[in-house]
Amino acid sequence: MFKDRPKLARLMVSYKSHVLFLAVCIVFCIAEDPCPSGWFYGSNVNQCYLIPDIFLPFEDAKDYCTNVTGGELVSVYSQVESDAISSYIKSTTFAHLYPLWIGLKYTRYWPYYKWQNDLSTNYTNWVNNTAPTDAKMGSCFAWKSTLANSGWTTLNCKYQQPFICKQHAINCPTISINAENGTLSSPNYPDLYDLNDVCVYHITVPKGEVVHLKFKVVSIDSYSSVNAYNGPTLDSPLLGHARQGEWDWYGGEEVESTSNTMTLRFTTGSYNSYWNHGWTADFTSRPAPVPVTMNGTHGNLASPNYPMDYNSRDNTFYQINAPENYRIVFTIWDFITEKDYDWLQIFEEGKELLTWSGNYKTQVPYTFHSTGSSVNAIWHSSYSINYKGYNLTWVAEPLWG
Repeated sequence: MFKDRPKLARLMVSYKSHVLFLAVCIVFCIAEDPCPSGWFYGSNVNQCYLIPDIFLPFEDAKDYCTNVTGGELVSVYSQVESDAISSYIKSTTFAHLYPLWIGLKYTRYWPYYKWQNDLSTNYTNWVNNTAPTDAKMGSCFAWKSTLANSGWTTLNCKYQQPFICKQHAINCPTISINAENGTLSSPNYPDLYDLNDVCVYHITVPKGEVVHLKFKVVSIDSYSSVNAYNGPTLDSPLLGHARQGEWDWYGGEEVESTSNTMTLRFTTGSYNSYWNHGWTADFTSRPAPVPVTMNGTHGNLASPNYPMDYNSRDNTFYQINAPENYRIVFTIWDFITEKDYDWLQIFEEGKELLTWSGNYKTQVPYTFHSTGSSVNAIWHSSYSINYKGYNLTWVAEPLWG
């Protein structure tokens, strides 16, 4: 659905050459249309509106907005938004002639009115500035736009009327950055970020380097989060996350990838107080750590301190080399880590052989093998909860056997 597409974030990339910075932004920072084709864009409120050319009863109109347009029956939160919708209604060829369904509903308790998304009304626009006296549970509401009766009122839910759908405008398309260093920030920073957003940032530094990311400010509400992933996609292993104050509490405001790519996802909720202004972070490229090399026909690999708890904030690289024309057979005997945040990844020539995170007590011993004679492994632990980790053995097996 369109409303799930990410929105434009403000981006500043420092690079050795200003020309390269401009090239990056020209290629990757071009804004998409804020609304789908045919929708009206309310620029003052960053919302999209649609009055479909169809008349439906209230429940069918609500379903149409959700299931067909990808939005919801309209909600109105300010005079500015009301004015934007009014101008849209007046610009149509037919909508101003009829009451239009809106997403208002009546509740038993004060303030008595809510929108279909269960948010309370902080603004109303009743006909004659008077709330209807016949409103009750199950009442439906419509927007009249005639000069004589302009505003909201009750209407029989079974009537077939035009209606207004709404969805949030796109504000930050996915951003891809290919640079040695730069600065990222949440949409509108240092002003308030938008609600109900998903913003994605892909960072790529030169090959042979890793991405080091340091947050300078994390000021987000409890319904929002920033996740950092160890790789080029959102399916890559999780490096860490920031929710309200968590990175400050645990001192984990820095994260580092194990390759030359990192992905961030900033997800916002439907509420934000006036003092949460978002986040900003710097990234730099650093030389990739030299791996711990293991050569031979057999060996053992375990998390630091095993069987005691492993250390926090650990990134360890391994390279295991068997003789030529051999493959490597692994057996994992024990594996307990913090799910999602502490993980072991084993791969060869860029192909993933295994990525585990969490409790695998019921699945060990577990055996798998490579296709060639050389593999790499990465062990990562976050800054918070530690367990005893993992223990595995490996044996070289001839390919001709």
